[in-house]
Amino acid sequence: MISWLYPSFHGNDFLDLWNRFQPNHWSESQIEELIEEKYPQITNKKIDQLRFYREGSENLIQKGVQFVTPIDKNYPQILLNSSRPPALLTYLGAPVWNKKKGISVVGSRKISDLSRLWIRTRFMEFIESQDIYTVSGGALGVDMACHLASINAHCSTVVVLPTGLTNIYPRELVSYKEAILQSGGVFLSPFAPHQNVRKSLFPMRNRIIVSLSHLLILIQAARRSGSYMSARLALEEGRSVGVVPGHPLMSDFQGCLDLLFDGASLIRDEVDLRYLLQQ
Repeated sequence: MISWLYPSFHGNDFLDLWNRFQPNHWSESQIEELIEEKYPQITNKKIDQLRFYREGSENLIQKGVQFVTPIDKNYPQILLNSSRPPALLTYLGAPVWNKKKGISVVGSRKISDLSRLWIRTRFMEFIESQDIYTVSGGALGVDMACHLASINAHCSTVVVLPTGLTNIYPRELVSYKEAILQSGGVFLSPFAPHQNVRKSLFPMRNRIIVSLSHLLILIQAARRSGSYMSARLALEEGRSVGVVPGHPLMSDFQGCLDLLFDGASLIRDEVDLRYLLQQ
């Protein structure tokens, strides 16, 4: 497991230290004795960094941000079934993932009118009738359409960020922050709270989107696109994958058709969605 504090740490070492450094746990003197005895390889620079995040976490916790590791009850248990569960997550909102099933939605940022209409009608009608949560990445296009349909359907939606919680990306997403939280949704990040957007962080964010649900839906994806690769990853992780098809001459749907040819399930309407979610 990889943390954003100590990439070189073994998972158990990191979890041990993080839980002891959390506010209201061990005193500074107790922590210093523990480090000297069990972790002599840790440099003073890393200790100072952990103290910095400890102090910062106190302020964030007061604002409702939660920090969870795999040993905490609110850590998404479904992530533990994935190949690389994060050692530490931060979230703001309701931790819905351990109470019901989830559906992840991925697709193009350049959403077509028909894809938007399908999400506003067929998909929204389905989630409105189910006790589930949705998952997407908050990006413009298909992601945003999924989150907005969830708000309108009074369905909890999980926004997995490619940044820290204090630097929501894209900025357009900030306008919907309160609506998402008020509808029972949550913002989730595997990164440091003040982390800015970087291209190299998207693969980890995409992996969490894939692993945080029981079913992934691909809506409008070109070949070799990030959404297409996420759907491929879902198949590798043993998740059910459903695909909304498109015309073969439309380049934005060729990734969808490739997955259908390779055995992914066809999704036409809420009947297909219900069948796949029950598998």
